[in-house]
Amino acid sequence: MAKVGFPIGLADAVDVGAFATFMGLISRLGTAELAASQIVNQISSVAFMPGFALSAATGSMVGRFLGAKEPQLAEEVGYQGVRLGLSFMGLLGVVFWCVPRQLTGFFTADPLLQEVAILPMRLIAIYQIFDAMNIVFRGALNGAGDTRFGMIFTVIGAWGIFIPTVYLLTFSWGLGLAGAWGGALTYIFCLGVTFLIRFRNGRWKELAL
Repeated sequence: MAKVGFPIGLADAVDVGAFATFMGLISRLGTAELAASQIVNQISSVAFMPGFALSAATGSMVGRFLGAKEPQLAEEVGYQGVRLGLSFMGLLGVVFWCVPRQLTGFFTADPLLQEVAILPMRLIAIYQIFDAMNIVFRGALNGAGDTRFGMIFTVIGAWGIFIPTVYLLTFSWGLGLAGAWGGALTYIFCLGVTFLIRFRNGRWKELAL
């Protein structure tokens, strides 16, 4: 349990810590940018929280079929989980893109905050595609016991890609809030593509727990 569970917990802690740092960097841009980003993050949770539930279900089924010596079924369950995640989160991404002002209006009547939130809302609309891949493929790999890879790449991605890219785009290049959320999108893109490649190579089918 420690061998499989510790990497999952550490990866989650690193990811949460990186996003806390991300919000801290945004706070340096101003009160409106931080408030708008908090609103955007709350709206985004409508997509990623069900995504985590789907991830847990997918991981459970992958582990079950691997235990039954049915690796091909385990693989198909993984892809099916991702297809469901992409469908759900992608649909919400379309909503985020099309009606950002109306969605932020549930949280604030301030037209300035609604305006500031439009660009990050549209960036997280794109973000949903790669976050679905990240969340569900990671869950499938965790279900197979391939947790160490996820831990290592999350640490590298969070502190080697995410935070440096956010700082570079936001402050060094002067892109402000667009740069901050562009850095977040870059990080999630890297996670989603990396976990897709890891799942496709099939090494997780041969792990001995």
